[in-house]
Amino acid sequence: MRARITGLSLVVMVMTVSLTGCGPTYPKERLKESIIRLCKNEYKVDVKVRAFGKTVAIYIPLEDLMDFSFALTPAATEKLNDVIMSVTRVVLSTDADCDFYCIIAHDVRVPEIQVIIIKYVDDVKRVFLGDISRGEFGKRMIIDVRLNPQSQ
Repeated sequence: MRARITGLSLVVMVMTVSLTGCGPTYPKERLKESIIRLCKNEYKVDVKVRAFGKTVAIYIPLEDLMDFSFALTPAATEKLNDVIMSVTRVVLSTDADCDFYCIIAHDVRVPEIQVIIIKYVDDVKRVFLGDISRGEFGKRMIIDVRLNPQSQ
């Protein structure tokens, strides 16, 4: 009886292990669509996504990016964080070869204002694993505020 239970347990374990390794959550063929869908369905944010080599660029038009003191508004901060979370989830769960992602937030009411955030995917992995501190991670990303952007 004990041998049957051990054998059955072994069969269940092998089946469980073989079924869990089905592939990436977000296949590279649907990388852009996955980011767009995740942002739209979970956070009600419309974005545009393009890939340039090993970099994924996400464009997010906002009506309330900055206030009159040139600080990010709370609503814009929340939307940016939602988009960052969505992109991070996708790039960490895809088989696409992504080294960087770039988020471009653009104020549609004041087209002269743009915020650009660039992150290195390996640094994102390292901060989640505790290999680098959040402070070090912050030093390794680029945050640029442009007051006269050249592209939309």
